[in-house]
Amino acid sequence: MKKTYTSAFTLIELIIYVTILSLFVGALSNFYINIRHSTVRTDVASEIQHSAHLALHRITQDVRAADTLVTATGNTLAVSTLGTTTTFTTIERTVTIGGEDVTITVLQRTVGAGTPEDLTSNNISVTNFTVENRTRGSERPNVKILLTIEYENPGTDINRNRSLSLETAISLRSEPL
Repeated sequence: MKKTYTSAFTLIELIIYVTILSLFVGALSNFYINIRHSTVRTDVASEIQHSAHLALHRITQDVRAADTLVTATGNTLAVSTLGTTTTFTTIERTVTIGGEDVTITVLQRTVGAGTPEDLTSNNISVTNFTVENRTRGSERPNVKILLTIEYENPGTDINRNRSLSLETAISLRSEPL
């Protein structure tokens, strides 16, 4: 009698196949996780940069358009344009992020007796807003501004730990009185 062999995989071939497949799936999942973390880091960095630049742009516009520097000390900047005072300052507020209540510091702009306008989002906390009057003698009024913001991260995800510090000096465009 003639022996017939059935074509099949041996146990060793199956183990090798499963091992190779596992390595491939592991590498693919690691690649996906790295892409997700990179996307989160990029989104956080983008939001921080956008918020900081928007706030400084708004402050710069108002200071350059002002007639008078009212105050520039500590965390308060106030300028007057045609008799209307615009004030920039920080306030604390409690917001809910990821199901947790978090206290953040928001940079606000108030024109006259109007409603304060937030210049930073609820995901961003202002950790430093320092204003210094740098005017000397009869020069145009000049203020130095230091702004440091960080992304609020109540879940302590290391991919969301980001902060940004910006420093600028702005002069009023009007001639001193």
